[in-house]
Order: sequence, then structure tokens, then C-alpha cells
Amino acid sequence: MRILLTGSSGRVGINLLIDGLATHHHITAFDWLPPKAKLANVTYITGSILDRKDLSDAMQGVEAVIHLAAIPYDIPPLHQVFHINLQGTYHALELAVEHGVKHFLHASSIMAYGFGRNSQALYLPVDEEHPTRSHDTYGVSKLLTEALCRTFTDKFSLRTLCFRLTHF
Repeated sequence: MRILLTGSSGRVGINLLIDGLATHHHITAFDWLPPKAKLANVTYITGSILDRKDLSDAMQGVEAVIHLAAIPYDIPPLHQVFHINLQGTYHALELAVEHGVKHFLHASSIMAYGFGRNSQALYLPVDEEHPTRSHDTYGVSKLLTEALCRTFTDKFSLRTLCFRLTHF
């Protein structure tokens, strides 16, 4: 399968590549940061998820998108965290529809629940019924990107999966 991996130079992206994602699929790795090390069987493209042309060019011919690109914490200025996370995800979803992509895997966060750094779960084990109570810009941006994924699934039949990852 031909897969676009956004945020490929981030912690999760690098680990997916190191763990062998590219041994089973043709991967286009997309990030605004250049890769620290290049794998021979991966195509690397440097660009911004805020630049529709960069992202569209990288998405040519892919069947699936693994969307990891985001600012991962509340790093000031907070309006940039919100803008990059939300607008970047919107671009990726919209371009996926335009390019006929069938599958879209989105990295969300446990911060959508509102716990992780400063608060705890209301009950364990946490399930999809646990209330979302985000209290920071990053968590709210992840909640909204999940809503965008749901909207694109409902409106365009793009198969989206959102995973609420935890810090590792």
C-alpha cells in the first residue's frame, strides 16, 4: 500500500519507520523538518502541512494517510499550536478526499480527555464513553481534529480512525 506519513520526523513517525512500516508499504515521509537519517526504501519530502501545494504534491498516488503532524504540547505561542494542529489536519483531510484516498489514520491524544499531565481519569479502564474535558489548547485542538475526522467520514465516506495516543 502507498502511504503518506505526515509528521515523519517526530517521535512517533520516526519509530514507525524504524519499526519497519516501510518494509511492508511504500512510504512517503512528509515533515517540515529534514529526517535525521534516511531509510533507503522511503521517499522523503520536506514541506508544511499548512502549505496545501506541498501537502497535495506529497499526497499524489497514495491510498492511505497516517497523519501525525502537529505541535505536540502547549508550546507558546498557543495560537500557533491551535492553528497548526487544526488547519493542518483540515488540509490533510480535504486533500485526502480530493486525491481519492480511502483510509485516514489520525493521531489524537489522551489530552482530549483532559487528563495526562495535570488530572486523572474519572474511572478505569478508560473507554470511549469517558467524558472529554480538555483544559488546554493542545487537548482542545485534538478534540476538534477528531470532530473534523468524523465530519469527513460522514460527508465524504473517507474512512478515518482516531487514536488517542499517550506519552511514551
